[in-house]
Formats: sequence, structure tokens, C-alpha cells
Amino acid sequence: MAATFTYGIFNRDQLLLSEKLIRVDLSKLPPELAAIAAESLARQLMNNHRLQGEIEGKLPHTYLFIDEAKEMPKVVGSACDRIIADGRKYGLALVLASQSERHLSLDVIGNSATKIVLPVDQTEAKKVARKFRFAEQKVAQLKPLTALCRFGTQAQQVEITPYFQRIQEGR
Repeated sequence: MAATFTYGIFNRDQLLLSEKLIRVDLSKLPPELAAIAAESLARQLMNNHRLQGEIEGKLPHTYLFIDEAKEMPKVVGSACDRIIADGRKYGLALVLASQSERHLSLDVIGNSATKIVLPVDQTEAKKVARKFRFAEQKVAQLKPLTALCRFGTQAQQVEITPYFQRIQEGR
């Protein structure tokens, strides 16, 4: 508890959730505190959207991106599980990035409509293929700058154009 008060993560000004773009960098916090802070912020965002009520249509109002999903708590009923299950109807979408399928809960994987798999170590290909419903051979054959994408029931392999190349080509 002492570290929580040392870093003062809960006695800072509240984020204005109405801002168009909010970036929260928790990398300077110890991992345990970063997990608590990230979970709290994600829950706060979900609760804020619930209070606003269900949305008309299917286009989300807010996208929450979490890089290094391994740092999020992995307990049943976590903020990520709640957002991925209920966020759509309140206009909140969740994008998680991780280097291993082990960092994502079964609820997150099961309730995600879109899944993107980049090249993985050959020892992980079988598990990744099974969890994300791709052919093991396709996962094993992924090369740099290729990915397997699943959009609901549709799956395809795609080529990735690096950001620096898109800028040079004017895209």
C-alpha cells in the first residue's frame, strides 16, 4: 500500500473522459501499481459509458487501446472481460495487443469479433491456431509483415504495409 501512496496514482486530477484523444502512459509505475491503475481506468471508462446508456447503431463512441495486455489483471470479471462482453452496446470498443495468447482470457478471445495474429514462434503455432480458429499450417507459415485476420466467420491472410512506407507512398 505504501507504494500506492508514494506514486499518488489515486489522488491526481481525474481524466476528462470527454476529450477526443487520451493517452495514459503507466510505464513509469511498478508493474503491480500499473495493473491496478489500468484496471481502475478501464472500469471507470466502462462505468461512464454505462451511465450514458445504450447507443443507437453499431459504431462505437470510444475505442480503448491497451498495449501489453499481459499487464492487465487476469481474474474473472476483470475490466477487459466486462468491456469485451458489454462494451459494444454502450459504445465502447476494446483493442488489446499482446505477444502471447496466454495473456488474453478465454472471455476476451471468445467475445472478440476481430482477431489479428502476427508471426509466432513455431512452438506456439498449434496453441495459437486452436485458440484463434486458424489452420495450424497457416499460423506456422506466417512471415514478417504478414498476418492472419479473422472478422467474425471470415478469415484471410493479409500483407502489412509498414507505416513508414505508407507515408512515403502518400497513403
